[in-house]
Amino acid sequence: MSTGSKEISKELIDSLCAEFESDPQQKLMQNILTKNELLALRVSRDRTQVYANPHQFLVQVTPRTKVSDQKSSGRCWEFAAHNVIRRAMIEKFNLPLDWEFSQSFFFFWDKFERMNYNMLRIIDTVLEPCDSRIVQHLLSDPTCDGGQWDMFCNIVAKHGMVPKAVYPESVHSSKTRALNTVLKRLFRKTAMRIRTVCYARADDDDMDTCHSLLDTFRKDVYCILCKTLGTPPNSFVWKDCDKAGKMIPPAYAPVDVEMTPLEFYNKVVPFDHRDYVCLINDPRNSYNWYYTVKYLGNVEGGAPVNYLNTEIEEMKMAVQTSLNNNQAVWFGCDVAKEKNGVMLDDQLDDTDALLNVDMTMTKEERLLSGESLMTHAMVITGCDDQLSEPRFYEVENSWGAEGNKKETGGYYCMSDTWFSKWVYEVVVRKEHLPKGISRLIEKGPELMVGVTELPPWDPMGSLAM
Repeated sequence: MSTGSKEISKELIDSLCAEFESDPQQKLMQNILTKNELLALRVSRDRTQVYANPHQFLVQVTPRTKVSDQKSSGRCWEFAAHNVIRRAMIEKFNLPLDWEFSQSFFFFWDKFERMNYNMLRIIDTVLEPCDSRIVQHLLSDPTCDGGQWDMFCNIVAKHGMVPKAVYPESVHSSKTRALNTVLKRLFRKTAMRIRTVCYARADDDDMDTCHSLLDTFRKDVYCILCKTLGTPPNSFVWKDCDKAGKMIPPAYAPVDVEMTPLEFYNKVVPFDHRDYVCLINDPRNSYNWYYTVKYLGNVEGGAPVNYLNTEIEEMKMAVQTSLNNNQAVWFGCDVAKEKNGVMLDDQLDDTDALLNVDMTMTKEERLLSGESLMTHAMVITGCDDQLSEPRFYEVENSWGAEGNKKETGGYYCMSDTWFSKWVYEVVVRKEHLPKGISRLIEKGPELMVGVTELPPWDPMGSLAM
């Protein structure tokens, strides 16, 4: 139907109304949808078949840990990373399945480092107009809880790790909104002062004032974090018991001998971040090429966030090889497409048929239009086939074991088709990569012809929360 007019005319509205009112099917759906929630009605006819097969996985990584809970915070990326590492820790020392690293310790240092990193970017862009896209991007959410894998690696490589018992959760690590509001206000106030003083870069005195403001900002941020989260330990004595109630052997935990968090990470924790690589699937850009995002980071002087863009099938091969070798996989996805702990997409979501519209988009179109991007990180812990292509994957989330997935302990089910559409990143050990990708990894981004830098607002710069 076309009226040839740019404006919506009375005649067009009357025509649309008459057509709708004369269609019995449309009227039937109107009666249903005005009295029921759309999301509750979009399940397809295959619901019975889908729910007959969940959580039956031939391959499951061990140990099967108790699901953690990030509570009211955007810390999924660090919870997922900790959940990958703690499996090896639990296995090495025969620890209880609910043993955890301190996510709050990581949170403290990420917040402190990130405030400094983002303020330095304000200084870098001091000659840009305040209403420029780049400055507004830096000011929009400088305190975001979310992050990326390489940002996790930067924190543990600099500040180390501690057991949760050494530095437990606080009210403000479990419920971060109030703390973020305070830090955001302080950041913006300091940013405006720095821009006012340093905008013209008139002389050295102006830059001295700028650095003085930065020093005061760092001090204020540190004090706020200590007051709300607790002072992080400079050193500690590791005392833990295994599943049998026996103390960890003195060779690993010398009695009354203190370790710094960095010594604990380097000497005790069975994890080396240099063994891992982050793969993305971004059909907008060339495959088998490295990408980074401008101003994406949290530690000044830390390693840049680098991704290797790969075909989705190569990404899946790396995941399956990892699972077959008892290695859990950190991954980033668009969690908004998850439905009550079941990520089965085509078999569960029939919105198009329900509304009688075609909303089909390619993955590339969804990224280009802003319809989808990575929003959440979890851990792949199993699959239903060891040799051929899996149809389903087991997923460990960090939303606790209550609610819809209480019967599975907080573990979810993800279909292969959902993986293809909504998974954007995976992190695997380099030894588990397909041979073609392994050769690229051996070169590394610094030895490639170049690394393509995407703008700060690119979808690949989104932070998992």
